[in-house]
Amino acid sequence: MRFAISVFAAASVLALGAPASAEVSDQDYIQASRCAAIARSSKFKSPDLQAFKAFLESEEEGRTITTRRRADMAASLAKQEALTASGEKKAALEAELSGACQAFKLQLAGN
Repeated sequence: MRFAISVFAAASVLALGAPASAEVSDQDYIQASRCAAIARSSKFKSPDLQAFKAFLESEEEGRTITTRRRADMAASLAKQEALTASGEKKAALEAELSGACQAFKLQLAGN
């Protein structure tokens, strides 16, 4: 069930692509937090981790405490997923890192 939810979440973000406006939505901020947690995982060790962290830092100002908590919760869940990932689940997380998560790296580069 969790795998299906993860795949659905990743597909939803892929469908949205990069944020269209200069402003980043709270949902994008939360998703970027998830990306950073996956990238930080010992199973993935993505070279993009610093870019995700920089994106989060640049977008943190003005976020409500509720949004920050939701971002922390998303990161915590992603960390657990990454720690237990194997097979199809690991492949889905790798696809999320190399697909949907790249929009945040590109957004940072565009600013």
